[in-house]
Amino acid sequence: MELARNLKQSSLYEYLLLMYQVEDIIRACNFDRPTVAKVAVQQFGTHLGDQDEGIAWFLAMADMMHEERIEQKGHLQHVANLTNDMFQLHLRLINSPDEVDYHQLYMKAGLFAEELRHKGNAEENVVSLFLTAIYGVWLLGLKGASVSEHTRQAVEVMSSLLALLSKYYAQIEAGEKELPE
Repeated sequence: MELARNLKQSSLYEYLLLMYQVEDIIRACNFDRPTVAKVAVQQFGTHLGDQDEGIAWFLAMADMMHEERIEQKGHLQHVANLTNDMFQLHLRLINSPDEVDYHQLYMKAGLFAEELRHKGNAEENVVSLFLTAIYGVWLLGLKGASVSEHTRQAVEVMSSLLALLSKYYAQIEAGEKELPE
């Protein structure tokens, strides 16, 4: 799918959020191939790129989910791997004295991580923790539920951190930035 391809290169965290959505759409369609195809076109339209290729991509994701036995819950292995890669970069950045901008943003975001953990999410991987929180708030918005100003601010800070992390990840992949020691 064209949108996924573009996001994977430009904003990895947005790509991961898209993949969460794709996984949920496929599950909501009960892996029924005609329904997956119909919903893919309805939900993504021109973002599929070539419609036949976009539908084929969705069906391939459904096949992968079935092969990986994540029909009920969980994420595709490549999604989990990319999330872990971002987390490993996060750990290097917070341990690098040269990454002042990242440290400052993480100081704000880290407060929300602790708050989420206090509420019962024991996830140590802050990338996964933040992706899950952002996606959850997005789902609440789709359902018409209201979210507090505190929650909106938390999502903004978490999104800013993940955007910066995605930017650094892309720069390192392109050879434009050195991986911190």
